Amino acid sequence: MKLFFGILIILGLSFKTNAQTKLSTKDSINIFFDSLFSILKTDYLYKDIVNWTALESEIKVKINQYDDFKQA
Repeated sequence: MKLFFGILIILGLSFKTNAQTKLSTKDSINIFFDSLFSILKTDYLYKDIVNWTALESEIKVKINQYDDFKQA
């Protein structure tokens, strides 16, 4: 019985499992720009005269073409 549980534990630990998936570069770029826009919408000096929806959609289209954080 001990041998069975020992083998079961070893097999259980040998399988590769991920609790969370790793973020890709595009995910981290999107998270960064989402937080940046969130801050700009509340604290930017000219926040009332900026068309945020048009600006955000334009920026998101442009940053999605880059694979590297530095390029974006």
